[in-house]
Amino acid sequence: MHSVCSITKGCKKIATLLVVVCSAFSTYAQENSPYSRYGIGDGVINRHIINRGMGGVSAGYQSWNSANLVNPAANYLSNRSAKLFNPFVLFDVGAEVDMRNLKSNISPEKYRAINTTISYLHFGFPVTSTKMAAKNKFWAFNFGLKPITRIAYKIDNRNRLPGIDSVQTVYEGSGGLNQAYIGTAVRLKNLSFGLSMGYEFGNKTINNKRGFINDSLVYYIASYEEKTTFNGLSFTGGLQYDIPMNSGLLKLGAYGTFAHNLKANRNAVVKTVEIGFSGEEIPVDTVKISDDEKGDIKYPLTWGAGFTFQDKNEQWLFGIDYEQTRWDDFRVYDEVEPTQNTYMIRAGVQYFPTKKDVPITKYGKSIKYRLGFYYGTDAIRLTDNARKDYAVTFGAGLPLSSPKSVRSFSNIAVLNTSVEIGGRGNKNTGAIRESLMRFNVGVSFSGNWFQKRKYF
Repeated sequence: MHSVCSITKGCKKIATLLVVVCSAFSTYAQENSPYSRYGIGDGVINRHIINRGMGGVSAGYQSWNSANLVNPAANYLSNRSAKLFNPFVLFDVGAEVDMRNLKSNISPEKYRAINTTISYLHFGFPVTSTKMAAKNKFWAFNFGLKPITRIAYKIDNRNRLPGIDSVQTVYEGSGGLNQAYIGTAVRLKNLSFGLSMGYEFGNKTINNKRGFINDSLVYYIASYEEKTTFNGLSFTGGLQYDIPMNSGLLKLGAYGTFAHNLKANRNAVVKTVEIGFSGEEIPVDTVKISDDEKGDIKYPLTWGAGFTFQDKNEQWLFGIDYEQTRWDDFRVYDEVEPTQNTYMIRAGVQYFPTKKDVPITKYGKSIKYRLGFYYGTDAIRLTDNARKDYAVTFGAGLPLSSPKSVRSFSNIAVLNTSVEIGGRGNKNTGAIRESLMRFNVGVSFSGNWFQKRKYF
């Protein structure tokens, strides 16, 4: 009982620290991602922090004390050993600090943007009985919340219209797409499969202004405001299959998110305004109003496959993933966006210093170390040359529980961290390039929270 209380107190402290850190960073955050103006935003890396430390490898990855946010087949909550079976619940939370430098190939100027967000909230609980576990059969449910895209940009463009005057145009947007999901996973001996249903919701707000720059005359400013709300259901399915070998365990995995439609509702106003003494906008005249314009946003198919291999001593684990998304099928109100089909290759490795069934004597030997990379193409394509999306990653899993708890698969908490250093863009074009650095931190809690204690 004492160990359970200690873990609970530790979890509360870590959770409070995460909230404080995220709030502090958000206070000073100033995100500006120009490419998020297209479609319904810039895609968020929807992967657990453990996987992100290994380049995002997820298709064939499964862990008894962490969630898999990509392949729902991995979330059956089992340590693969019926002898050690202990029905436990899982709570996962992660946060991200995104730092990026924006630079144009035709200009030496740079812009730095920083943003902090919650990456995911995940809760899983088993419905496996002891008899099922004895037959190597497991079943669990899960639910959670995570962002899918973000929209955050402000672009100030100044140029001269031939024969007219100098003009300033400001493009500004905010919003994004989020997902609340519920899923289930079943393991039958060496095969596991899972299904996740997500309710996706969000909005996109656009505020564009254009005005002439003139020292002697004052012009009204043209303003275009548009807000689109959207929502709909999505479905993701996955499979994993274990192949025991003399040297270790090979796990194959595949997943796919089916193409689906989001119902959208758009409102727009075109008007002229003037700026007051305090900088506030004062409406002058309304040119056009468009209310409740209904339509669909067609979201494309994504599929991926890969594997992981773990040696028999459970010290080394490495894996490779391949993923594709058919962004050519993406439509907003039947309008074609500047998108292209994408691919992504991910590879990573994890090292645990202590061999299986060997007592952990030092804290350093209880840490899991991770390294990886990913390389592929970005969904947005504005020129003949595709934008590359790439990064090297590394991370660590730092236990917050005693080594005895970790070995006994009891109540444990792990602080997971990862860092991604990479970029997006192409030096052969005049488009903006982004150099990225992401710091990720999260905590995985697992334990027998709802079991009754028996004393003999």
